Amino acid sequence: GAFAKLLWYYPIMIGCLAIFIPSRFGLYGLEVYGRTSLNLAIVALVWSAGMLLLVHATTRRTWAQIWKYFATVYATGFGTGGSYDTLPVNLVSAERDLGLRPQVARASIVLGTVLNKNVATMAVLLVTVSTCALLDLRITMTEIAVLIPPVMILGLESPGIPGGAGVFMSPVIASLLAVPDPTTFVTTFVTLYSGLIPMLATAGNTTDD
Repeated sequence: GAFAKLLWYYPIMIGCLAIFIPSRFGLYGLEVYGRTSLNLAIVALVWSAGMLLLVHATTRRTWAQIWKYFATVYATGFGTGGSYDTLPVNLVSAERDLGLRPQVARASIVLGTVLNKNVATMAVLLVTVSTCALLDLRITMTEIAVLIPPVMILGLESPGIPGGAGVFMSPVIASLLAVPDPTTFVTTFVTLYSGLIPMLATAGNTTDD
């Protein structure tokens, strides 16, 4: 019971960081951060809804089974912000709520935890645009389109820890965009890729596994 209550501390702490870290950029920084978080929330929820419909259409799982799994894993992924931290709950819920055989659950969930960072890659692209806006760097739709393949590949290697995708991918993105000051770009990127953004990304990643 005590541990369950302590779990609420983490998202509250992350929420505070989400507000205070971007404040170094002033009100404009907070506005950009809020807009990025909102855009990611919309994209992630639409993507998750599509995944739920796909699972229901292509398997014999009932809506009750799918929803129970989704609610359990999404809440855990959002609360921890890390795919590896969510892995034990994900395994248990896949077997208990979805009724998957242990062999199937362990193979798919573990493989997905290591390789699947689909919502995180969406977050990285959104944060890239926001970082360029904060640093007054011009970025075109063509450059964003060119970034998609390498970001998807990098997503396979990024660590499943809170903010891991941002820390891992930002130097590569700075290099691909040939920004004039890579250090400032990376530190700004990592600052934006904090708080609510990795929590939303992890929640989406883990439920898609």
